[in-house]
Amino acid sequence: MFRNNEQRRELDIPLVQSSDPDVVPAEPQREALESQAGCWYTITFGWMNRLIAEGYRREVARARGQASDLPTALTEKDLYELRDDDRPDVVMRAANELWAAEDLLPAEERSLQRALRRAFGGTYFAAACFKFIYDSLQMVGPFVLKELLGYLHQCKVDNITSGGGCDQKVGFAWVGVLLVSNILQTIVLHQYFHRCFRSGMRLNAAAVGLIYSKSLRIAGPGKTADKKAPTAGS
Repeated sequence: MFRNNEQRRELDIPLVQSSDPDVVPAEPQREALESQAGCWYTITFGWMNRLIAEGYRREVARARGQASDLPTALTEKDLYELRDDDRPDVVMRAANELWAAEDLLPAEERSLQRALRRAFGGTYFAAACFKFIYDSLQMVGPFVLKELLGYLHQCKVDNITSGGGCDQKVGFAWVGVLLVSNILQTIVLHQYFHRCFRSGMRLNAAAVGLIYSKSLRIAGPGKTADKKAPTAGS
């Protein structure tokens, strides 16, 4: 299956591996480039170009057997810094503030789901809007194809009956609409998934933090009954 052992070793090297504390990249990337990206780079995810290019450069150097002080794969030290609103401390602060507001309500009216929705629902709502746009654009394709096929059929009929030609501008216009529709679908779908993943990451971090914070305060066997006694989280 493999022509030589080198091909087998290539499959054993992951794209991203744990960094060696003894190996320090020459130019670690720690900027939050996503938050600094403009409209075009946000739409096309161009802020990741440097990271992808660095990974490709290392892969080419490894394939050619060139000696390098850098690791053969990207490590966490090469990754960009998180956006400010994606940092764990910011996510936990937002979740704690909204849950503190819920904690003031009677026990039967408290809702963790409502607190998380108020804290991080904006990003998920934006994802829902992108999904609605994508689904709406899905309906454009069949309509344009129907009109394009009708145009081609009419051209064939006119050519047989009168020997006249077709207006090519109409045909190019329908093809252009179909092309733009598909490009917009791709852009919108990528933005939809990106915001879904971001919402899931924030909800996961907030839920873990809230559960851990609760576990430090809950009373149980072996813990003091004095509520004012300090705990590991105080």
